[in-house]
Amino acid sequence: MTQYGIVVDSGSSGSRLQIYQWHLDNDEGPPHPPRITHESDWHIKISPGVSSFADSPGKVWSQHYQQLMEFAAARIPSAAHAETPVFVLATAGMRLLPEDKRNKLTSTICSSLKQHTSFHVGECDDFVQVIDGETEGTYGWLALNYLMNGLDGSNNSSTVGFMDMGGASTQVAFAPSNPEEVERHNEDISTVVLRNTDGSLSKWRVFVETWLGFGANVARETYLNQLVQSSRPDTGATTVYDACMPRGASTTHNGVTVAGVGNYDACMRTIYPLLNKHIPCKEEPCLFNGIHAPKLDFDKDKFVGVSEYWYTANDVFGSGGEYNYHVFNEKVKQYCESEWKEIIANHEAGGYNGLDPEKFLSKACFKASWVLSVLHEGFSLPRLGIDISEDVAGHADDAVTHEKVPSAFSSASDVDGDEISWTLGKMVLFASSQVPPSAEDQPNVDNESAVGIYPASISGKRFIGGGGEMVRGLPNPTKSHSISLIPLIMLVVILGVIWHRRPQAVKRVMTKGKRFGDKFRRLFKAQSAYQQYESAAINLEEGLVPPHSSSPSVRSSPMLGPQSQFLRTRSTISLAEEVPLPRSASAAFLSRPFPMRSFTSNNASKEDIHHD
Repeated sequence: MTQYGIVVDSGSSGSRLQIYQWHLDNDEGPPHPPRITHESDWHIKISPGVSSFADSPGKVWSQHYQQLMEFAAARIPSAAHAETPVFVLATAGMRLLPEDKRNKLTSTICSSLKQHTSFHVGECDDFVQVIDGETEGTYGWLALNYLMNGLDGSNNSSTVGFMDMGGASTQVAFAPSNPEEVERHNEDISTVVLRNTDGSLSKWRVFVETWLGFGANVARETYLNQLVQSSRPDTGATTVYDACMPRGASTTHNGVTVAGVGNYDACMRTIYPLLNKHIPCKEEPCLFNGIHAPKLDFDKDKFVGVSEYWYTANDVFGSGGEYNYHVFNEKVKQYCESEWKEIIANHEAGGYNGLDPEKFLSKACFKASWVLSVLHEGFSLPRLGIDISEDVAGHADDAVTHEKVPSAFSSASDVDGDEISWTLGKMVLFASSQVPPSAEDQPNVDNESAVGIYPASISGKRFIGGGGEMVRGLPNPTKSHSISLIPLIMLVVILGVIWHRRPQAVKRVMTKGKRFGDKFRRLFKAQSAYQQYESAAINLEEGLVPPHSSSPSVRSSPMLGPQSQFLRTRSTISLAEEVPLPRSASAAFLSRPFPMRSFTSNNASKEDIHHD
């Protein structure tokens, strides 16, 4: 039987609708999730972002989602509408709205879909929601590995790590290949469960982390804020000089002229402190901004970067696909130190894929440098010929040798023409949840036999089911693990009866209990203080604080104006501080090719760079 599904990605710049199709029939071969297809004309994007309706939610249907649903209704057979689920999942733009406005928008969207369409819309909390960065990253990991057949076969299938850099955030999701790392970081790792078409289950342990405020656009904004403030604290200069912009290029920032001087080495030194490598982790290994993670073993684990990793490398530098540090680094250095008039001439001659000079090309030096910094300083991706001995990699100046060496990282926008979109990951999860379970495998959240995402235990987040309420009979883990109030009420009643019947004996017990209670209260206060401290520490990792935040853990930065949004960091490193030498790394992975299906170089979305 043919089934359809709709996912709407409502981001900060607009909403993209995707239509998917699959069959639940079992076929021969290794176990695998349902095969999902997506025709080339089954998508549409409209602007502006849905968050722009925060003050006028009554218009969100007529001026936004109506067009999307009419598009889908015209392409899905009408007989299938009632069985076709619609998921509206909002990301970065909606995350920044006040809670009351966010809730009003999502409830209005859900009620409008139920009223005006014949598609299936279940419980609003499941079908129309704002997802966090970790959920988005997990969906991205699912999409990538589905397209690369990493979810087929058995639980030992070789999966690929997922890296995503948008405008506002950076994410990583990967299944550690070392069982010891999984055990060591067990409480930090999620479990992803899919049901194959034969009814069997497959499970993966996946580490997911997101860094809000570390996307390319926000990082550049932070960099310029610090550059302007550090260059003119007393002088009031009207011009500051930017090493991360080509020579002769200029822009304005907060009323100050920023002039490019094109010094690549100085640029890399200047942006390094933005990673906040100095913030300690609760345990090693440490990535950046105080985040620890299972070791990224580039000897065994391969990674694919999407969004900004692809757009920057491919559109400006023609280096998308398998990553070569020496080739990309040299191209970035040459571009950064070019004269702006030469870049304009190349653009007018048809270079750089027709990207707008002011909107994209003037920022390309910083973005490429930021990508390099995040990859090598943030994630410790080995640099060929620097972090790896020349005995393995060959001579550092031998470009031909470097081009033949397999890399642990590659950038891509699609796999064999299929776009790597987290919306596909959501639909893989849903389609898998609709497969009937085998007789001996009845879905149960408590023993991880229900399809969905079981978040890391330390996160405190609830189970994310694959199909919302369309999967019947699943217990709600938030209820099954909660403490019932009924036994507590009964205990209070019993104590009250005893108090009236044997007052003296009870009073002696209560007096001793009071002494113990005083000690308990002191312990509780200490625990509460610790939790507040931990909360503040987590806030430091999660991104932007609105102006005039009352958070006690954040002090106004002297680098930024009072009306600015600023990163939750405690940067104490000078912008001119030297970059420390990278750690050496083993190079056993060089003997193995990157386990990938083909990544095409065709990129039709260069004007649609992600800003979420």
